Amino acid sequence: MKVFRGVKFVYALLIAALALGAFGAPSARAAEETGTIVDVALAANAETGEFSILIAALQAADPSIIQRLSSDKRSTVFAPTDAAFQALLEELGLTAEQLLSNRDLVTRVLRYHIVRGKLLATDVLAKERLRTLRAGRLLQSNGVLTDPNGRTANIIATDILASNGVIHVIDRVILPKLDEAPEPENNIIDVALEVNEETGEFSILIAALEAADPSVMKRLAGHGQYTVFAPTDAAFLALLDELGVTAEQLLSDQKLVTRVLRYHIVRGNLPADKVLARKSLHTLQGRISQNNSVLTDLNGRTANIIQTDIPASNGVIHVIDRVVLPNLR
Repeated sequence: MKVFRGVKFVYALLIAALALGAFGAPSARAAEETGTIVDVALAANAETGEFSILIAALQAADPSIIQRLSSDKRSTVFAPTDAAFQALLEELGLTAEQLLSNRDLVTRVLRYHIVRGKLLATDVLAKERLRTLRAGRLLQSNGVLTDPNGRTANIIATDILASNGVIHVIDRVILPKLDEAPEPENNIIDVALEVNEETGEFSILIAALEAADPSVMKRLAGHGQYTVFAPTDAAFLALLDELGVTAEQLLSDQKLVTRVLRYHIVRGNLPADKVLARKSLHTLQGRISQNNSVLTDLNGRTANIIQTDIPASNGVIHVIDRVVLPNLR
């Protein structure tokens, strides 16, 4: 990864935040929002040397993590210092090489340090629980994070801004439950609501679910397993332009909304690898083609799968950048 020289991290502000405490002192909020989270972390490490193991972990993990933190998706990262990683190595009885060679472990640990949406220090302090990309819950109280293992980490610097989110520095690596895969507690509807609360990306999708035939909402809140391709708000706004209608006009047509939503739902829990293995998918409203994470609807329109494997108790959500349409004639 390349350090972008134009990204200037304000080192003095970080030192001040570290010295005066996470929530009582002026933070790096005044820093210019130049560069993505990855850029800012690289620049910070070039100045301080505090994040060399974190950066090595990002390079060793599944590429989807760096892709997310380099994209325009907003994220909040709780960034452990090198000292925090060194303490973890001693705790686990591993060398850095052993940890970094285990891609699955590194990926799981890093995902537990990332929350969807941009949460400044005040936002973090207002929450008792944070939902991480690991689909795990992280407790928060007065700037102290507690993982499912009862281990705690202090937030020691806050509000290091990036163009696509914010970094808070922590003094210990937090861990998900590593001995077992977490069982999602909430159904697809609940998860969509949670993600929208954190990111605001699914407000039109949720409005569409409320406007559609109640059977759609009932299905996705029930016990059957489903895969949902969830369009973002930007995708819905593009559809409105394409159709030349307003949101109100679209949502007032219950029959149309229902057919469109059913075309985004597939029976069964299909994680990303299973989706990629198929050339076509049978939705509740007809077939849709798939090729290298690109969906093609019955009208020849395409949508990219831009985020995968958001788990729910009754299935999985994949995010797409365009609303796909069944044959509406």
